[in-house]
Amino acid sequence: MQKQNFDICLLSFSDLSLDGRSRNFLRSFELLAKSVTTISLKSNFKYNNDSMQIEIDKGRRFFRQWIRYIQIGRKFKNTFQAKVYFASDLYSLALAVKLAPKNASIIYDSREVFSALGPMHKNAFKQKIIALIEKRLIREVDKFIASGEIDRDYLIKYFATTKPFYVINNFPFYSESMEANELREKFQIDPSKKILLYQGVLLEGRGIMPMLALAKMRDDIAICLIGEGKLRKEIEDYIKDNSLQSKVYMTGNIEYSQLHRWTCSADIGFALIEPISFSYELALPNKLFEYLQAGLPVIATDLSAMKDVIDNYHCGIAVNKDISLDEVSDALNEIMNNYEYYHTNALNAAKQLCFDNQIDIIREVITLN
Repeated sequence: MQKQNFDICLLSFSDLSLDGRSRNFLRSFELLAKSVTTISLKSNFKYNNDSMQIEIDKGRRFFRQWIRYIQIGRKFKNTFQAKVYFASDLYSLALAVKLAPKNASIIYDSREVFSALGPMHKNAFKQKIIALIEKRLIREVDKFIASGEIDRDYLIKYFATTKPFYVINNFPFYSESMEANELREKFQIDPSKKILLYQGVLLEGRGIMPMLALAKMRDDIAICLIGEGKLRKEIEDYIKDNSLQSKVYMTGNIEYSQLHRWTCSADIGFALIEPISFSYELALPNKLFEYLQAGLPVIATDLSAMKDVIDNYHCGIAVNKDISLDEVSDALNEIMNNYEYYHTNALNAAKQLCFDNQIDIIREVITLN
């Protein structure tokens, strides 16, 4: 059987229907006229007929899922080959190293500081194992990508590497803001209430519980959460115990291609990242920029990378990372009282902070030396 040949193989230990960053890279590769295949977890989204999906038991422990992903993925080695193996995260880097022939290039998108992950801040042993695995795998990497300048500067020192390191920010491709009413229609939210939006994985350290506490304080807002995650049961219990069913609503996951419309149906975006880990301290999440494209003013914590965006573009307010509810409520009042100012600034910022403006960097990243 003859192997299929591709310019790029993008590998991801995630569901590509929900992974905006990987989808943006795929779109960039298309614009650069590259032939691409993908290896990812099984989902409703398949990049093309040549792409490969891996089904794993999500009920297993994390490391067992990871090992299973590599075991199944290795079986594809004899079916294709690529010039570039693009690992979208640490977990897929382990598979890329197994698949890439010696004459291929491996690119590692270190989209987070994997040696200091937020969800593992209470499990030092597991975090140490992941850090050790990463240190071993990066020996095989030819080029590195970080999602922000602060991350890049830290990772260059941490990896002690002189290999090329690039910054590709977590921007979405540019889409104009649109009139949309999905959230109000789905949950029958009163038009007099401002919709406060969180989108992303439901995890500790994402400022979700302070948002729910804010709902207890105010009757002029509705809070909508888009996403799934380990914190869902705790959120549901909090809503029930505090009788917030008419103030807090959860959509579950929304396919990435539909996410912009849903985001446009909200009024204000929240990115209250809590510095529970070093990775979170450096956070510059894609949700921040997706809010801006929808014209949503943002309330975020004053972690350095997010604060720089808000201060430079005057598109929202950065509150203290201790997340005082009074301060958050005051920030909300400021935005509501001057909504058009922040809304216009958000739209203007979005025209600059978009993935389209990074295509030339991506061309350089995937060019073989």
